[in-house]
This record gives sequence, structure tokens and C-alpha cells, in this order.
Amino acid sequence: MSRASGFFKPTGRWRDDDSWYVVCLLCAGLGVAAALVYVFAPSFYSLPVFICPIHFLTGYYCPGCGGSRAFFLLLHGDIIGSAVHNAAVTYGIIVGALYFISQTAHRLGARRLPLMRHRTYRLVIMGALFIINCIVKNAALLIWGVRLIK
Repeated sequence: MSRASGFFKPTGRWRDDDSWYVVCLLCAGLGVAAALVYVFAPSFYSLPVFICPIHFLTGYYCPGCGGSRAFFLLLHGDIIGSAVHNAAVTYGIIVGALYFISQTAHRLGARRLPLMRHRTYRLVIMGALFIINCIVKNAALLIWGVRLIK
């Protein structure tokens, strides 16, 4: 018995891309919530602040530090500012959006457009960006005493 039907089963079998598409649909719902934040919160500092427990306890940055600001800046169209705060978040959102658009267009019948498939190397790049983010921000803090995120 198949686990999928209709819209999620265009070829008659459940594929790896189908599960990623469902994840992208859930992320699209988060995108709607993000759009509401964009409309009702003109500044990042007008939002409730969530303190990173790692940074609070140790004083050092975790790999995800700056992710909320990066997401907020990307919503406001500041791609450079977003990448400075956390390049992995920026990369993940942009690649995820392209994947979602590609899969949706393909499922709606636009077969001439290139279809973006799930590839593990994209996740490896995102993981590497998280690690580089952590190393660079902590090196700047330890060596030069510069806080790259305030």
C-alpha cells in the first residue's frame, strides 16, 4: 500500500523528492507566518528577544547564533546583512525556496522548467556554513575582542 496519493504521487510511487516537498510545504506555512511578522514588526528589536542559552552560559557563539536576525533581514530584502549574521540560514532559505518553486511548477505541469531534486551536498554545504559561522564569530571574539553580533 502506498503512503501517498494524488498531488504527492505523480509517478505512482513515493519518491525521496516527495518527502522533501512535504517539508517545503510546511516551511511555506512558516513563510506565511514570517510575512505577518514582516508586516507587523518593522524592526527586529521590536520583536520578543530569545536569548541563546549557549551564548548566555558561555559567552561564546553557537553555530546558529544570528539566525533569527538573518531570517528577519532576508524578509526585508537585505541579503548581504542576512548572510553576515548567518550565511547558513540565508543559503538554506534561498535554496529551499528555489526547490519549492521548482517542485511546485513541475507538479502543476510546467515540465519544460528545470526540476531541482534533493541532493545531499546542499545539506553538507549548509552544515559547513553553520560551522564556519561559529568559528569566524568566536575567533573574532577571542582574538580581537570584536563582537560580530550585538
